[in-house]
Amino acid sequence: MHQLRVGIMGLGSIFHRVMTDLPNAAHCKLTALAARDAARARTEAEKYGVPLSFGSYEELVQCPEVDLVYIATPHNLHHAHTLLALGHKKHVLCEKAFAMNPRETGEMIACARQERLFLMEAMWTRFLPAMGRLKEMLDSGELGEIRHIDANFSYAYPYTPASRVYDPALGGGALMDVGVYPLSVCCMLLGRPDRWQVSGVLAPSGVDRRVCMQLGFGEATCQCMAGVDVEGDSRMRIFTTRGLVEVPDFWHATSFIFAGKEFVFPPETEGHHHQFEHAAACIARDETESPVMPLEETAFLMNLIFQMRRKMGVIFPGD
Repeated sequence: MHQLRVGIMGLGSIFHRVMTDLPNAAHCKLTALAARDAARARTEAEKYGVPLSFGSYEELVQCPEVDLVYIATPHNLHHAHTLLALGHKKHVLCEKAFAMNPRETGEMIACARQERLFLMEAMWTRFLPAMGRLKEMLDSGELGEIRHIDANFSYAYPYTPASRVYDPALGGGALMDVGVYPLSVCCMLLGRPDRWQVSGVLAPSGVDRRVCMQLGFGEATCQCMAGVDVEGDSRMRIFTTRGLVEVPDFWHATSFIFAGKEFVFPPETEGHHHQFEHAAACIARDETESPVMPLEETAFLMNLIFQMRRKMGVIFPGD
């Protein structure tokens, strides 16, 4: 399998986290970085040993040395930047949350399908070896049938109205920033919910600073909490007919515990490289979407998030 040449669009905090282990993706080669500040792009390229840097996103998508664009810009720019990359015949891996609303999501997916290019939401937690093995053991019945999942993901961020965390114009709020993790993992393990409820506490800017989601999947139930105003332990507990499964720091899990036995996987710095390897394998097989993070599931989750936002009274520009 040839190496997939990757260009990164956007050099914020997620970029630095991805760079901690992207070199571990054997079938990917980072060839270019792009930011709106050419000097910054050049500095980061020199720091990480990346051959090319650009001071505009247009230059990146026009570069013949890039096969796939990883979009790491703020939520409100995902739609425009995905369409820009697809329009220049580049495959796309787009950070979560995938878009601002279902309309944008539908347009992104339609464009990828029309161009017959690979597009995937970068829900990297799904691709961690620990989560993959956990799903296999649950699907096989080895750990019993799921009856309830309890998961939380939160951190304390000072209220700053203009920050990406609290600004509705930037797609802020706990649900969009970290609530997507437990929501996506619960759906990965159980499918699509047939019922749900949501309640939230809003910040003065109008976005949710804390959200509690309750979901039903037939006989199974889920309780998910996400917040940007309180510290959490990022723990997932799965109650099954055979016992309790505990997943510490589930969003970048390296282990899980069942019936007193710990299943341990190689330690990760973050684990982002697994999704890049998966994308490279899909593209090598001429596949235009991932079987692990299908586009239809991304569309469903984005619509669910939209409905939950509306229920809480969280409105973004363009909704």
